[in-house]
Amino acid sequence: MRKSDGAGPGQLTLAGFEPPSPPEVVDDLFFALQPPADVIPQIMAAARALQIERRLSGRMQRADRLHVSLWGLKLAAEESAVLAAVATRVGTQVRRAAFDLSFDRALSFAGLKPPGEASPVVLRGEGGNAGAAALGADLAAGMGLPGVRAVTTPHLTLAYDRQVVREHVIEPIIWSAHEFVLIRNRVGSGGATKFSVAGRSAADAPLWETLMAIPSFLVRLLPGALLRFAERLRFPQLFLLTLGLFIFDLLIPDFIPFIDELLLALGTLLLASIRKRREPEESTPKR
Repeated sequence: MRKSDGAGPGQLTLAGFEPPSPPEVVDDLFFALQPPADVIPQIMAAARALQIERRLSGRMQRADRLHVSLWGLKLAAEESAVLAAVATRVGTQVRRAAFDLSFDRALSFAGLKPPGEASPVVLRGEGGNAGAAALGADLAAGMGLPGVRAVTTPHLTLAYDRQVVREHVIEPIIWSAHEFVLIRNRVGSGGATKFSVAGRSAADAPLWETLMAIPSFLVRLLPGALLRFAERLRFPQLFLLTLGLFIFDLLIPDFIPFIDELLLALGTLLLASIRKRREPEESTPKR
């Protein structure tokens, strides 16, 4: 007998019968596209039809976990927090115009699992869904992790089953993708999972993108409004306004139309304000 490091105080264990170490908690961390709420019923109807027609008896995907993976990896839970922060930052920097997703084929990815194990039953698009693939490639490049590539065949998983579903045509399921999400799927003891969205592209958009959403007609009004406001200011406030706009233009070049002309006009007003401050001093008679 010997005292076990994992046992409680004073507890002894037989050699060779030490308690097993606690199972490692693993996170699947990945970027994905999620279907909009009005498309989910169509997807679930397609899943139920496959389940009946192909006699599937395995685990069906829950409606709240439907997604199209773009890029991801599996890692220990204690390491995922740092990588999630990096991934969120990368997600705010990668932008693409909205694109359509189309899924018109159902099949099993049978080659991904050993024979006899449940394989993913998925939907994919005949056209390849190039927009999703390109977005995944951008995200993979932004993450820059060697050997971790984007998903080459964007697909939507409906179930996991031992029954092999041969590829066949289904009624197309189409939606337009306007955002992507960062998902953390935590796998604990006994295979229990905790599926959560760690970030969204729209919610994590950087400040300059929020500013760029201001209607263009309002942006065109800024120079004149700022100049009329500046004419009522005197030296300290006028100097701070000019300095602030100059720094703003350095950080976000040409955001305000005619910013160079506006800064020149503000500089003229600033010099005039300084001159007016000096005139009372010069007119005061010296004793």
